[in-house]
Amino acid sequence: MSHRGAKLRKMAEPFVIAPPRGARMRTRLDVDDADRAVVEALGAHLG
Repeated sequence: MSHRGAKLRKMAEPFVIAPPRGARMRTRLDVDDADRAVVEALGAHLG
């Protein structure tokens, strides 16, 4: 299959995008054993 004479579209100029951003939070919680289990389960679920 030949494409002689077919017009090709122009390539777009290269550009730079911002790197992905995420949220990070660090804290220490003073929890009892029941709350600790909940927080650990939530952390495991969210990864």
